Amino acid sequence: MKGRIGFTLDGNLRIVSWGKAISELTGLSAKNVKGNFYYQVFPRLSVNGKKDLIQESLRETRPLKIKDYPIRCLSGMQRADLSIRPLKNKRVSVTINIKKRCKYEEELQSCKRLIDLGKDASALAHGVRTPLNSIKGAVVYLKNRYPEEKPLLEFMDIIEEEINKLDSFVSRFLTGSLSPGTESKTVDLNSLIKNLEPFLLIPAETKKLSLSYTYNKIPPVRVDPFHIEQALLNLLSNAVNAVPEKGKIKVQTFTQMRGQRRYAVVEISDNGPGLKHKPSDYTSLPREGNSHGFGLFLTREIVQFYRGSLEIESQRGKGTTVRVLLPEEKD
Repeated sequence: MKGRIGFTLDGNLRIVSWGKAISELTGLSAKNVKGNFYYQVFPRLSVNGKKDLIQESLRETRPLKIKDYPIRCLSGMQRADLSIRPLKNKRVSVTINIKKRCKYEEELQSCKRLIDLGKDASALAHGVRTPLNSIKGAVVYLKNRYPEEKPLLEFMDIIEEEINKLDSFVSRFLTGSLSPGTESKTVDLNSLIKNLEPFLLIPAETKKLSLSYTYNKIPPVRVDPFHIEQALLNLLSNAVNAVPEKGKIKVQTFTQMRGQRRYAVVEISDNGPGLKHKPSDYTSLPREGNSHGFGLFLTREIVQFYRGSLEIESQRGKGTTVRVLLPEEKD
């Protein structure tokens, strides 16, 4: 816990009120602690384990402020600023300002958010199955209804192929066999990106965007094509959504050496407004109530699984450049 926590005691040092923040820190609700002596559920606030600071403040009816008071947490001792203030009716308010988040608490909170995300993802996967089957049925009907319409059939084939990929992904997810890398194979990223181009045609034409691709020679990589397709499509969709009408998006591939390793690089640049927050806020696990970042967070997780990296550079008012680096497949 980082920040202010507080509680209120009566003249006998029994708990009268117990805030939400301290409930989260101790794992004890207000209902369970009210009426208890505070030192039964929280470390006694004292000097050298002798003089109770709250009792002293009540006796002398004067507020106490102590800086850098040691507070124990899961990973050891943390420093906090204490404020003890006598109130009317022989009550006393205690505020503790913890300066640094407990290391293990951060890890526990991160795990909790991952569990919540997993639950949401499972519910989403179940919900996707029915509309997927409906779309697939509609595609089959349209192909049979308009067998002479070649442009339409081309798009129907693409839609059907992607539906089958997504259906396979959902099935593997729900059966617990979706470990990244189980479908890994040698992949040419240039060919993979070319397969994604049709998905951006309609949104690009709608906004009259300038969308350019530059394919250079790059080494092959070993990945699950579906995972990398989704990661790159997410980045491309973000760029399309970010740029204004008649904006510009450039996609290019190239080879880059990092240390002794060669990487295939996919770079996506746009002239949009730039990110509102620092890049790390978008690639870290989003906190509760924060809707942005899930796509980039998942993209980063996919890329890192294949020993790659995701790099983001952005300037407000000038645009954003995102690079995906994946290591060359070793023989």
